[in-house]
Amino acid sequence: YEAYFEAVEQDLFDHFGVESTLLQSAYLTPWRRGGVEFRFISWLVRSLELRRMQMMDSLFMLCTIVFVSLLIRLHTGSSAYACAAMTQILMSIPVTAFVYRILFRIEYFGLLHLCSIFLVLGIGADDNFVLLDAWRQAQTDVPAVDDANETTLRRLLYAFARTMDAVFSTSLTTALAFLCMGISPIMPVRTFGIFAAMVVVCNYVMVLTLIPTCMMLCEGYHSWQVDAKKTSGERSIGSTCRLPSIGSFFERRYVSLMTWNRSSIKGTSVGAWLSVCC
Repeated sequence: YEAYFEAVEQDLFDHFGVESTLLQSAYLTPWRRGGVEFRFISWLVRSLELRRMQMMDSLFMLCTIVFVSLLIRLHTGSSAYACAAMTQILMSIPVTAFVYRILFRIEYFGLLHLCSIFLVLGIGADDNFVLLDAWRQAQTDVPAVDDANETTLRRLLYAFARTMDAVFSTSLTTALAFLCMGISPIMPVRTFGIFAAMVVVCNYVMVLTLIPTCMMLCEGYHSWQVDAKKTSGERSIGSTCRLPSIGSFFERRYVSLMTWNRSSIKGTSVGAWLSVCC
């Protein structure tokens, strides 16, 4: 039947002068001939279109994975860490699927559930950035001792504690937001909310367990140097910022604009109020 409908569908495409491309479905363009607009629907035609949509979405998914990988590599400056982070992010999906299906005994898994990969790519990359920046900050905030292993341990505990608190708040609010979908009477929506919430929690646990281990295994992570220059007796701030123009913008332009006020009005930041109103 599908082979027959593929031939019929192609004949209709040729007749109405439409075609399906990688980024555009033929069914999103109007089918007109002789002033008459033509519409039809069939279960088999729907199946063919869903198959094309899955191929298109898979390509978008692959492009998103590559983009996030390059972004992590650019931010961290380490290919090893980028590979470890992407492995952890992508592994959150099958681990969550195991808990979802085997432990919670939820059998339904639809196309909507696959959208959770975009969710975990964004949240997972953000969590990894928080952990890495906390580790970099530990190089400044935690002084070195004679024992190199003890220094690494103290700095790791410092980064772990900061990440655990910060990421817990964001992960909790996101997971609760998706759990609210669990009260929906629509079964696919309800199960997707449960699955998405579980993905967020699983990603949180894996970031705190897998990534610190990978940080220790990545060569050179225990001896990273802070990018920003430090002066004697002064702690470094913004050690991960590599754009000095941003700092000069805030110092020379932004602060002066926000604190600007008329001479007749004392203590009122007119610039800040104008910015809020704008």
